Amino acid sequence: MRWPWVVRDSDLCFYCEHVVSELRQFYPDEYAMLEILARRQVSDFVELAREGNWVRHLKEYGLLDERSGIPYITIPVIERYVAERAGGIYSVPPSSRKQWASRRVPNIVHDLRALERRIDLKKQPPLFGPNSFPEADKLAAIKAVNSEQEFNNFINVLNRCLVESIDRFGQHQGQPNYFWDLKKNYPALFAALERIRVYRHNAMHSFLLPQVKEKLAAYLNIDLGKQKPSDVPDLWFVLQQRVLDELFAAIQIETARLN
Repeated sequence: MRWPWVVRDSDLCFYCEHVVSELRQFYPDEYAMLEILARRQVSDFVELAREGNWVRHLKEYGLLDERSGIPYITIPVIERYVAERAGGIYSVPPSSRKQWASRRVPNIVHDLRALERRIDLKKQPPLFGPNSFPEADKLAAIKAVNSEQEFNNFINVLNRCLVESIDRFGQHQGQPNYFWDLKKNYPALFAALERIRVYRHNAMHSFLLPQVKEKLAAYLNIDLGKQKPSDVPDLWFVLQQRVLDELFAAIQIETARLN
């Protein structure tokens, strides 16, 4: 089944409330999942998607698809409408951020180790080589950020541990493009790691190549729900939350695929 929509924002605006109200009334579980994804809670969506047929139903309705293994809402005007109705892009409340980071980061480290073991078992291309990623203690010590400088330190640690270590392993193997070649094997994880790489370039370099600027604009557009950075309260924590959530979700997606 597909909704009989003309896929243009100007036409869809008229139908938004009609479509959304029908979903809420007749398919409340699917609507709840749609709301979670519209608010950019991708990791929550991925975890919950294991427990029911909601994803299949949303795809059948023409509302959901995947890009590099990452789920997204296919109709932007519906995504914006649902998100705005629910209070906008979700951000962890300030009072919960310390606890949130203390759970999210160790979970990423644990699940990334498990993914490495699964990759080795399935004899797929390794990520970091036999010694895994370096400086795991610095990764595990990441805290919730409050400022641009704290975000820059955070993204630099992530990049050094997870991105540069792949580059070094590839160079050691005589494969200078190893990081980019991983896209075909681990598309969801590649997208999460590329986001880290791009944000790190923006933090550490005053000049960006045109293709990097383009990637930066694309990731900011996704992560901030098309808001200007200057319009986003607690911008640096919001970006940290997006980076960690997308990384966590990507690890779950790749692990499930290999299982």
